[in-house]
Amino acid sequence: MIHAILKFELKYWMKNPATYLYAAILFLFAFFSIAGAAGLFQGDISHQTLIANSPFALYQLSNVGFKLMLFVIPSMLGLSLSRDYQFQVHSLMYSYPIARSQFLIAKFMAPFLIIVILWTCFILGCFLATKLPGLEATLLLPFDLKVYFKLLIVYLLPNSLLISLIVFLINVLSRKQFPGFISIIVLLIIRETGIRLSSGFELNDLSLILEPFAELATSASTRYWDIAEQNALNIPLSSIVILNRCLVLLVCVFLAITSYRNFNFHQEAPSFLRIFKKKFRSEIRVEKEPGRSISFPFFEFGKGLFFRINQSWKLSFYELKSIVKSRAFILVLVFGTLLGFVLQAQINTPYGIKVWPLTWVMLAFPVLFYKIFIAFISFFYAGILINKAKQEDMFCLIDATSIHNWVLYSSKLLALIKIQMLILSCIFLSGILVQSMNSYYDFELHHYAFDLYCIHLPEMIIWGILALFIHTIISNTWIGLFTLALLYFGVSELPMIGIEQWIFRFNENPDPGFYLHYSDLSGYSHSLKAYFIFKVYWFIFSGILMAITLLVWKRGLIFSVKEFLRNIRQRFQGKLVFAASFLFIGFLSAGIWIHFQYRNSEIPSAEQIEIIEKESDKKWAHLEILPQPRIIGVKVNMDIYPEEFKFTSSGQYSMVNLSSSPIDSILVRTSHEVSTKFELDKSYSITLNDPDSKFNILKLECPLLPGDTVKLNFQLKSIDNTIFQKNNPVEKNGTYITSLIYPAIGYRSSKTDRKAHEEGATDNHYRSFDSDFISLELLVSTSEDQTAIAPGYLEKSYIERGRKFFKYISKSPVTSLLPKWDSS
Repeated sequence: MIHAILKFELKYWMKNPATYLYAAILFLFAFFSIAGAAGLFQGDISHQTLIANSPFALYQLSNVGFKLMLFVIPSMLGLSLSRDYQFQVHSLMYSYPIARSQFLIAKFMAPFLIIVILWTCFILGCFLATKLPGLEATLLLPFDLKVYFKLLIVYLLPNSLLISLIVFLINVLSRKQFPGFISIIVLLIIRETGIRLSSGFELNDLSLILEPFAELATSASTRYWDIAEQNALNIPLSSIVILNRCLVLLVCVFLAITSYRNFNFHQEAPSFLRIFKKKFRSEIRVEKEPGRSISFPFFEFGKGLFFRINQSWKLSFYELKSIVKSRAFILVLVFGTLLGFVLQAQINTPYGIKVWPLTWVMLAFPVLFYKIFIAFISFFYAGILINKAKQEDMFCLIDATSIHNWVLYSSKLLALIKIQMLILSCIFLSGILVQSMNSYYDFELHHYAFDLYCIHLPEMIIWGILALFIHTIISNTWIGLFTLALLYFGVSELPMIGIEQWIFRFNENPDPGFYLHYSDLSGYSHSLKAYFIFKVYWFIFSGILMAITLLVWKRGLIFSVKEFLRNIRQRFQGKLVFAASFLFIGFLSAGIWIHFQYRNSEIPSAEQIEIIEKESDKKWAHLEILPQPRIIGVKVNMDIYPEEFKFTSSGQYSMVNLSSSPIDSILVRTSHEVSTKFELDKSYSITLNDPDSKFNILKLECPLLPGDTVKLNFQLKSIDNTIFQKNNPVEKNGTYITSLIYPAIGYRSSKTDRKAHEEGATDNHYRSFDSDFISLELLVSTSEDQTAIAPGYLEKSYIERGRKFFKYISKSPVTSLLPKWDSS
């Protein structure tokens, strides 16, 4: 009998289109991830050092793939048993001599074998990607079957087995599909809470063994690997990993036994769960008095926009009530709030020092987890809201009402937004609670409200609009959920396939973590304006998604594609055409404007500077050994203008030839962060000017003999900020500038592995490569209401022409040219 059931179940899954969709997505995800890392979509990747198919890279990619599988497993294992009860064929099992063990084994093995096939497609995608022509050979290793086999046997299959049995057990207990997904969320929250609780301590062997996915145990073995080791070494199979895997298998055995002991063919849940069942009472009371008439209320149907808005608002409360009263949502909310409380309460542990529970600290610690948490809660319940009427067999009644489609849609959107606000409010309340527990009572309620509801909520709303759109066009809730998860993780990976412009990266912005750097001096700084501009840009796009959602909104029974297209044509007229056209033109115009604003940004990004440095090393690194004059004295004037967000600076280096040979050329390298002009006090000519690497060679007409001196005069000017890029560090309430903006003498390679015994290494002070002990004289001017702090002793300060001046000098030679300006 077990063979017959297993054959029937496998046949069902092999005929299910979702199986092939999951397989195709996992295959393509692995294929393009490896191909992109090996240079398929990028022209020049000579700067890249990580090998695409190294064991370490494959392990990291498999972790991402496993996160995607967390959305597939509940859809398959959850449906395995609940399908029988959904279609009410469970009672037929009594007519056949089927043993519980045979039935359960077949019901579990069929979807789990499909999961094994899906992982095989994932691994096949990783392998076939390495066989593409045009890849960078230096970023690929020869095929090693043992690496893939080890990933499958040690990590992927045991983790999938654990999740599958958890979902299967929940399905046995609840007879429903959705609680399985909720159980996965709860498991992840418990796991994250445990990790956070132990974050301030050295992880012992027990904590590594108890972590369910062996990520901590593996991370403990590879934490200190450098890039060369990540490229060459296999993932170690340590004793901790083996014990962890054995414990997972024991837990799997326990889950399987528990599932068997609590399963029966009845519709009713196990007896110990019945106490949680609600007892419904009819709200219609029959009047027992004879002869008394019953009066029915009179409903007046309103018209007009405001009536429909009010109708949508009231319907949203019914939608919200159906969700927040469910035990699954309450469970997720409780565990999620508990994790947020743990994250906020552990603020002192990772640092080993006392950290005041300031408002920005309370907001920064849990927000990274909560952003993902709220996003996936939105993805899940968007599907519930869209498909609820169909699942409860109420769609025909709702479709027959006179309620407009946009009223129904907006009620679901409003309910989703209220869910997001409810979870954000938990962060609000837990943050205040943690502050109170630490005897800190300066509650900045306006800061909480602005950060949570003005910065994070708009991003969540945009994801919610996308979720409603996806679930509207994809009727299968689980396929829609998997698609949204793929989009959520895939957006951040777009640069890997050559899509680097922010206008193509959905719901992202150039400085995604700017709120983590909040300061009481400068607030959210320059990035806040750019953030809201991008959010407006993506809200316009979301408006287009809303218009498309209304076009394809499912209303009534549709029997053919022709009828479906006819409905779209009938709906696409009047106000909807005008709104969609207006939004499309606005979105296109905003994208073009943002694109040209970015072209005006002058300072290259950190990634671009890294590429420039490596290219410069190829051309000029051989000049590093040339003798150069040493800086012995520095005079600098710095003028900071906080109100205008700019600064200017001028100064002079006094240099001497301390080598035993004449110097005929002086190498000068300037900063990418400022506009620099310089000149020597001796006759010279410029023999090289490389504007990309900011490298110059000055040829002296008369060589600098040993013991001779020369002076370099320079003028610096900050680069003006643009709307989307902060090009200088000046702030209104506090500015911090270092000497990295000033010219450097000589050429220093970007390599960090230079050994102390190499030629020229011992000539330089360990803190500066172009100077030893120097005399320092600094004059700083800033606004009248600010104070400047710089190295040296404050000789005098005075006010002149509405500006305050501070003069600092060194009374004895200092070790290095490292002046820092701090104006606040």
